[in-house]
Amino acid sequence: MALGIAGAFFFLLGLLLTSNYRGFTETALNVIVRVNPVTRGARTIHLRVAGGVALFNGAAAMLAGFSGAASA
Repeated sequence: MALGIAGAFFFLLGLLLTSNYRGFTETALNVIVRVNPVTRGARTIHLRVAGGVALFNGAAAMLAGFSGAASA
């Protein structure tokens, strides 16, 4: 169950990053660059790819977590 809840968080984060909902990707990139100046070369496409990975991993974790909870 906990795996499914954590998966839902990563699924939503990945969805926000890949879809760039209301400029979410640019805002996240600006925060990351402000906190860590080494990442100035980063582009929004990097965060969108990372969002796609988070989306896929979150979906897999939700599937594994909630299907295990249903059988318990």
